Amino acid sequence: MADIQHAIQIAAQPAAVYPLVATGDGFGQWWATDITNSEGRVELGFFNRSTVYRLELVDGNPPHRAEWICDTGKEWSGTRIIFRLEAGGPGTVLRFTHKDWESATDYFVSCNTTWGELMFRLKAAAEGKKPGPLFLANGMASPTRLKRSARGNGRRASPWRPSARWLSGLSAWLSPTHSRSKHSPSSSGARRGRELLPFRTPSGSPRRLSTFSIP
Repeated sequence: MADIQHAIQIAAQPAAVYPLVATGDGFGQWWATDITNSEGRVELGFFNRSTVYRLELVDGNPPHRAEWICDTGKEWSGTRIIFRLEAGGPGTVLRFTHKDWESATDYFVSCNTTWGELMFRLKAAAEGKKPGPLFLANGMASPTRLKRSARGNGRRASPWRPSARWLSGLSAWLSPTHSRSKHSPSSSGARRGRELLPFRTPSGSPRRLSTFSIP
């Protein structure tokens, strides 16, 4: 088993942070726009719902802990997403864990990078900076827009239109095994029903986590 872990200091009290990590409406402020509540579960849709992750809150202890289990996705199914909130310093220390991956695959490593950026969006949302979610219904938010809205002008992120070169690098991660593939990339291939994607640069190499920090 392998786990993803992150920790971040948030200038807000645990009671203000908890709804952002324990409800579908909270996820909508920093994670994804396409969110539905169904039979006690939260569904998050990505890339025009070509990928849907269904989460169930199995341990909610406000304002200290929220634990979700995912029951969809080739590599996400059976994994647990845990948010622990500890009062500390000027506000809250959030300790995040995505547990019980079968192994540390390339997709696991890339999801680790994506979760890193999501932690900064969660922090910004808790601190009232209105960053908007990273994943829009039909694409991903522009990092440039994120920086502007984080400074407090109230703008929401707008859809990012990826270039052909970006899609070329992306298509390798859309293969069913989440590994580099030899098939020719296309815009239609990027819409097939496959796993949630991490950030990739136009050349296909992963971006470093430090490049996604919010000023």
